[in-house]
Amino acid sequence: MILHIFNERLERIGKLITFQSLIWEEFYRDIGKFTLITADSPHNISILRRGNIIYHTGSDTAMRISYTEYNTAEKTVMVAGFTTLELLAQRCQPTPITITNAEQGMYRIVRENLRGLPVELAEPIGLSETFHTEVIGQIEKELQRIAAKADLGYIMRFDHRAEKHVFCVYKGLDRTWGQYVNPPQVFSAERKNLSNMLVVNDDSLYYNIAYVRAEFQTGQSRLLIVSPFGDFEGLDRHEWHVPLRISLERTGQDAAGNPIYESTDSLRVTQEMMSKGLEELNKRLKIQTFTADVDPKDWRVKYHLGDMVTCKSNRYNLRFDARIMHCKEVTENNQTVITLTLGEPQYTKFDEVKLYG
Repeated sequence: MILHIFNERLERIGKLITFQSLIWEEFYRDIGKFTLITADSPHNISILRRGNIIYHTGSDTAMRISYTEYNTAEKTVMVAGFTTLELLAQRCQPTPITITNAEQGMYRIVRENLRGLPVELAEPIGLSETFHTEVIGQIEKELQRIAAKADLGYIMRFDHRAEKHVFCVYKGLDRTWGQYVNPPQVFSAERKNLSNMLVVNDDSLYYNIAYVRAEFQTGQSRLLIVSPFGDFEGLDRHEWHVPLRISLERTGQDAAGNPIYESTDSLRVTQEMMSKGLEELNKRLKIQTFTADVDPKDWRVKYHLGDMVTCKSNRYNLRFDARIMHCKEVTENNQTVITLTLGEPQYTKFDEVKLYG
């Protein structure tokens, strides 16, 4: 593996051919990170400076150095940092805006808040996922929230030939068993592309009914029961309380000059309460997955970050489809081990759900 180094102006200033270790992590909808340890030669020290960019051709993205550490005893330099997506963490959406189409909304909040950042935007591809919400605050956090709701990914691609950062919203391909558009990718012990399997079924954080209670500036309140998965009773019913503060829009004033607000039963208020209830329940689903060692030889060849794949176990009568959400590459002594996380990286009451390879 060859690492190419660029300065902040995206001018190529050198490369690394040998190093002790490299940990390189990318996420479907989050900022990635890296750690690199190499010899503290004058050449390495001169090119591995904070703000500089590291890129290897096997990846779609690049890393920006934000931390350096010099160890005279070990004669090493260690640098660490994040994918260049972290540039967007320097910006915020200062005033509220409303979006409905997720892809268009994500591009909008980036485009309108660059304020000198050296970032270009990819052309939208017409993704139809909708998410009616108000956006305000840190851009990267809002991008993550929108993408999670719409099941989209986003990345800061590094065009090393044109030497530019390009923000891109995308959706991984469906490579699950049973569809005929893309070649399916199935992980199973029977296919001998995984081993050391650990089957996990976890209901410990499961809820299926949301009681959304909205409070308004008028002192009024409203309760909405959200049950997207059907009606449940008795032991099958798991209720989750969702407090919510909603500002009613002013529609006019009465004869005495007092403000008149929209109804607490308005369509906008109902949609916001429904959306919040769904959002909270989607964080509390039943978890069915397994952990296993996976042969990574087809990574970035037959499947990529964000793709949907199928996992199977005939022995345990288990099958589920999951999205590849995280890739971790660890390179030491010229040997690379790849770890893939299938499904949302999350903690249950018992353990973290991961798939290793």
